[in-house]
Amino acid sequence: MGFFLFALSSCSSVGSNNVNRAFYYWKTKHITDYEAQMFRECNAQKLYIKIFEVAVDEVLGVQPVSKANIHLSSQMLKESKIVPCIFIENDAIASSTNEQLDELAENTVFLTNRYIDFKLKDNESDTLNCSEIQIDCDWMASSRDQYFYFLKALRNHTDKEISCTLRLYPYKFRTEMGVPPVNRVMLLCYNLLNPRAEENKNSILDLVELEKYIHTDSDYPLPVDVTLPCYSSCYVFNNAQFQEVHHGVPQGLEGICLPSEDGLWYVVKQDTSVEHNYYRQGQRLRIERVGRSLLLEATNLVLENIELQKGATVGLYHLDENEIKQYNDETLDSVYMLFDQR
Repeated sequence: MGFFLFALSSCSSVGSNNVNRAFYYWKTKHITDYEAQMFRECNAQKLYIKIFEVAVDEVLGVQPVSKANIHLSSQMLKESKIVPCIFIENDAIASSTNEQLDELAENTVFLTNRYIDFKLKDNESDTLNCSEIQIDCDWMASSRDQYFYFLKALRNHTDKEISCTLRLYPYKFRTEMGVPPVNRVMLLCYNLLNPRAEENKNSILDLVELEKYIHTDSDYPLPVDVTLPCYSSCYVFNNAQFQEVHHGVPQGLEGICLPSEDGLWYVVKQDTSVEHNYYRQGQRLRIERVGRSLLLEATNLVLENIELQKGATVGLYHLDENEIKQYNDETLDSVYMLFDQR
């Protein structure tokens, strides 16, 4: 396996790619030099950036919140296609009338264009390559009609392609959940299980669960892109009660805990702080990571079950320095190369 991965990595710059290589950037602060370097070393071409969220405010109603303040360097803008992403809470869709959804669609496009024209650029003279807007919403069967109405309404205000994220459940059960009226979908191949319900499985990525959802009798009726996870999470429990989740596990966290046989559950040995997070003696931690082997096995499983068109996008979630330091560029490059050589 080691030689095979080296061979894949060594030819990454040779020939044309069958897929667009992409990363998601889901933070509100500027991209670090290390993150930009990893983006370039993986020969990535697309960067998906969350620019704001839409939520329900008790007083003001449906409003954009958590606006990002990100400026991209001239070099990254020159080398990349930028896809602005808008996360919309399901409640914001489900609680809106058609008239309100029309207004939300217009405001979404207006605010997105403001970000593209004025906020993402580090210099006014920079040119930003953006031909796609992506909507991220975990819609339900009960909110399907409103969500699809909103997606259609977006087309009245922009000539850009509209894509949306797709969880594994609506991918599998497309008759019940419907097919969104967009140009293409981004299938998110992670967050498969409820971490509080499944105590002995990695909720980020479990191969048995993944195969259950992506093994279908027919191809999805829209062009499909896929995103795989390269991130970690720590769920903190006090007296068997869930307390909080830390996104991004600090390196060395396992070192302050008693050894774990299953590789998931740990017990804190003594009161201590790790990277601004405080842990108390006796707390149980559920630490979930997606290691190199698991990531590559998931890649092969997707390749075996999902037909991707030439020019499809393969994304990694997400471009975070602390997370991607857990991998080497050979591993990340190998994910892309496996898709290229399918």
